[in-house]
Amino acid sequence: MCGILCILGPQPPQPLTLDALEARGPDAHHVIYGENFALGFTRLKIVDLKTGMQPFEKSNLTYACNGEIYNHASLERKHHLTLESRSDCECLGPLYRLLGPTKLYNALDGVFAFIIIDGDTVILGRDRIGVRPLFIGYTSQGYLAIASLAAALNFCTDVQQFMPGLAVIHENKYMTRLGHVPRLQLMSDPIYEIQPTLIAAVQKRLMSDRPMACLLSGGLDSSLVAAILCKLSPTTTKTYSIGMEGSTDLKAARKVAQYLGTEHTEVTFTPQEGLDIIPEVIRVLESYDVTTVRASIGMHLLARYIKRETKDTVIFSGEGSDELFCGYLYFHNAPTPSLAALDSRRLQNELYMYDVLRADRCISSCGLELRVPFLDKDMINLVHNLTEHQITPTRGYEKFILRQAFEGFLPPEILWRRKEGMSDGTGSLERPLSRIIQEFVPQLDDLSPVQCEEHYYREIFNKIYPFYHLCLPRWMPRWTNTDDPSGREVAAFSEPTPQDHTASHSEKCANNE
Repeated sequence: MCGILCILGPQPPQPLTLDALEARGPDAHHVIYGENFALGFTRLKIVDLKTGMQPFEKSNLTYACNGEIYNHASLERKHHLTLESRSDCECLGPLYRLLGPTKLYNALDGVFAFIIIDGDTVILGRDRIGVRPLFIGYTSQGYLAIASLAAALNFCTDVQQFMPGLAVIHENKYMTRLGHVPRLQLMSDPIYEIQPTLIAAVQKRLMSDRPMACLLSGGLDSSLVAAILCKLSPTTTKTYSIGMEGSTDLKAARKVAQYLGTEHTEVTFTPQEGLDIIPEVIRVLESYDVTTVRASIGMHLLARYIKRETKDTVIFSGEGSDELFCGYLYFHNAPTPSLAALDSRRLQNELYMYDVLRADRCISSCGLELRVPFLDKDMINLVHNLTEHQITPTRGYEKFILRQAFEGFLPPEILWRRKEGMSDGTGSLERPLSRIIQEFVPQLDDLSPVQCEEHYYREIFNKIYPFYHLCLPRWMPRWTNTDDPSGREVAAFSEPTPQDHTASHSEKCANNE
């Protein structure tokens, strides 16, 4: 991860303060001052450790990118670019000159948040899911400021997320959205491409000059990523899991690690340690959403352990699969496949506010780099070419088509393990983390336990971020009779009845199941 801060307008402040972004980019920092801008960058060195420092000044442009461009080498060859470093982001400037902003954006395969300053024109781009963060706000003079974190814009008003996509800024104030990513058509039946596409997504994310590892909860998604890493990596894959005493995730992750032969580390925490870290988690997240805070407790503690105790820097994780493949338990209650598929798209469009935000902040706040193969550009395109019936729960199993595609990669009891929420899995069956938190937070009259929990989080958030007037709807499942987003609460209303899943993948494909 890295950090960007840019202040537009005449006579930008000097020096530019980058303290709020130091955790995202602990290795180096640099600021370029122009006539109508100041652009700063904090770097976490991943590729080309000796050179590749940003911001870049090239082709009469000043630009910076927090992200990874996985197809940079092919783009450089195709357009005959001569660059000065091995950085995957240096190509953005010359490509912008050749292609213009919209064609540049559509050509990129990666996760990114970039700013390109071209005289009086400023281009902002954020990957289609929003894996990398970007915020905008207005200075007291009415000019735009841009940053990787809201915390870096504490001198601004009207701070908000820059939504995934592309925009041009005129006169340092006025923003116009540009372009879109067209849906690409696949040449073959996409159902046969799930396995090779996810493997390719992991393969392209091996681009790193720093040690790599994988978070492992023992659920389907992280286990598949770990299994693929084991097949692709020339060295033993390192995996990490976290939970409290009696954690269902620890038990499942242990089984997966033994099956795959990974170098596995288990990290445990007490209920009190989980409660104590909540204010820090809210500060890191820049959010008060109940599900996001709960799920971040274990993830942040685990990222902190990896940073303090190991040299692993590039961290793979399984985010995005549930949104793509209708993986949440409430999808069993969807009235029709078409409504389920529609809600799946809604979740994908909101990832930047919830799960992707959680994963990015928990990992980056500890000076680590996040890699999420399920949110690969080609993987998303493939899933969007599947039918509604193919992505919705089948025979009592969510993500049925994904499980079938990877038969033989994992033990059957893991491959067909029921969906478990991250915050639920870190606790025990008898006492999940959500219950521990709700027993701790002050109870208020006329409010349900989850509403009291949300009120507690929001009070903490408002004290930390008085300038950031976030209005965020609570992440909630559809088609249930509970006001608590916990997966175990939803399960009480969404109990699937699993049926036989032993037929071959080819048979399922032939039946379009």
